[in-house]
This record gives sequence, C-alpha cells and structure tokens, in this order.
Amino acid sequence: MKTPLGLLACCLFLSSVAWSHADPVSDLRGASVFRDADLNRLGSGEVLAARGPAMNFNRGLAVESAYAVRLPVPRAIGLHQQFDPTRHAELKVFLQGPIPSRPSPAAFERLASAPSNGSVNAFARATESAPADPAKVQLSPAEAKTFTGGAEASGGGLPAAVVQFWSRILAQRAQAYASGGIGAEPPFEGAGGTIRPGEDASRLLSEAPKVQQQFAPIIERSGLRGRGGANGNFQLFDVDGDGAVSLSAFHSVPVNDGAEAADITYYSSGGFYVLLSFYRFWPVTIGGQPATLVWRVDLISSPAFSELRGIERVGSGAAFMRGIQRDDKAIISDAGGGH
Repeated sequence: MKTPLGLLACCLFLSSVAWSHADPVSDLRGASVFRDADLNRLGSGEVLAARGPAMNFNRGLAVESAYAVRLPVPRAIGLHQQFDPTRHAELKVFLQGPIPSRPSPAAFERLASAPSNGSVNAFARATESAPADPAKVQLSPAEAKTFTGGAEASGGGLPAAVVQFWSRILAQRAQAYASGGIGAEPPFEGAGGTIRPGEDASRLLSEAPKVQQQFAPIIERSGLRGRGGANGNFQLFDVDGDGAVSLSAFHSVPVNDGAEAADITYYSSGGFYVLLSFYRFWPVTIGGQPATLVWRVDLISSPAFSELRGIERVGSGAAFMRGIQRDDKAIISDAGGGH
C-alpha cells in the first residue's frame, strides 16, 4: 500500500528537518538503533549491525548497520554505486554487469561466461525445470513456458539455451522497471503463491515507518514511487548452494550536506523476493581527512522467514545480518584501497 501524497509530503518535510547540520554521530544515534555509536571505533573499521524493529509481515525482516569509509561523501556514493562484489570471494557473487538505460538481451550476454560450479549447475537445472515449476526460479507461468531447452554449450557454466532465456527474461524485467519502477514489475510464482514485487516493497515500507520518515527524499525520487531511471546492475550469485540471478537499481539524492541512496533489488530468481537497501551518508573527519559516516537499513522479503518460527527465525535473521556485515566490510576494504 503506497503512502498517500499528503502524508508523503509531510514525511518529506519531517525528514528534511530531522537531520542536524552539526553532529552526524548524534544524528546516527537518534535515528538508528545504535544509541552508543562511536566515530573513533567506526573510523577504525568497526561495523555495527542489529535487527531492526519487528514486522507483522511474516516474510519481512529489517536489519540496520553503521560504518565509516575513509572517502568524502561524493566518492563514498560512487563506491557504493559501483561496488564490485565479485572481487570478494566471501560474498559468493559470480558475475555482475551494468544494466543500460535501454535494456536489451545483449546487456546480459555476460551470463555466457558464468563459472562452472555446483551453484551455477543447480541454477541451470532449475531453469530447465521451470516450465513445469515456475516457482523454482520465481517466474510467471507465461515466462517459464518460453524456455525451449537445448544442449548447446555456451563456453561457460550455463548452457547457451539457459543464457539466451535469462538474457531475454532479465531484459524484459529491467525494461519494466525502467518504465515505471518496482510497481511496473510483473508478478511471479514463489513459495507463497503469486508474488507482486511492488506490493511486497510497499508492505515492507509500511512496516518500517522510521524508514519512510528518515528516507522520504530518496523514496519519493526512486523506483519505489514509479521513477525507473537509475544506474542498475545484474548479478549471478549463490544462495545456499543454488545459483540465482537478480536485478537492482541504485538511486541517490543530496540531503543537507550529505546524501541518501536506495539500492532496490526488484527481481531475484531465488533466495528472496524484494530487497530494499537504504543509505544515509554524512560528511565527517577521521584522522584529519574527509570521510563518510554511513547508516544502512535493509528491508527484505524472503520466503525463508515465512516458513520459520521462534529460534529458527531468529537464526535465519542473524545469518542475514552477518551477510550484511560481510558486505559492509568489503565496501570498507575497497574504500581503504582507494584513498
């Protein structure tokens, strides 16, 4: 359910006055769950991470993290936008490529160079069974039926027919996002039945009023409100031993003397349905040099959470939080190599 325009305008105003100009650490402490955040420790490489407020959305989860990168804000934004997880083996991302403003199947031909490993082979097998079970790779029945098979080699870990199929599917879904943001994304079959990415994104936001308030400027100017134009990437990655592909878009806007960004993963063939990553960037000084304090909030919709209760759900949430910390530490590592 989308925020009414009147409330959105109110939130935008509240957000514009919520941040102070003098003390980024106080802003972080006041806005986040990290009441004791310390810039000296963050500047030394500490990454704070914690569960966000509980949701009534059974497949939703929120995680917050905070860290510092030793780059000024403009370069920190560029680092996050251009971050290449394939350089970090622990993140288990096999391929990443840019999505052009006018997506076509040719933009995804890099899938032909996928490595040959167990995860990629599992992804190929799941694709081949998609016509009979679209939910296995989170496709609509109509999309799944367009897979015609074929055993030709591609030169990489995926058969040529699988590469051609996913190049076409990903191009179509990227085109939909470019035309109208996440609300324009077509539905697909998941473990919980038919999933509509726009509805899951709206539900995640409705369960996180703090995010709606603090990040109203970027929410209003992103694909969450129908604005599709953005820098995007596709990935081929591992999900618990199975391969999956995803599409994401990165939006950013200036806020006071810093900035906000939203990295919206609007399609994934496995592991989760929607992932919304929000960033607040504050300018700070560390060791006499310009640096950036970062507050990150991740909202995820995943079938794994809806199937778990009690300690198992807590454990799954903790695993997701550790993954966010690994991601943040890799970003810090790349920043350290660039200043």
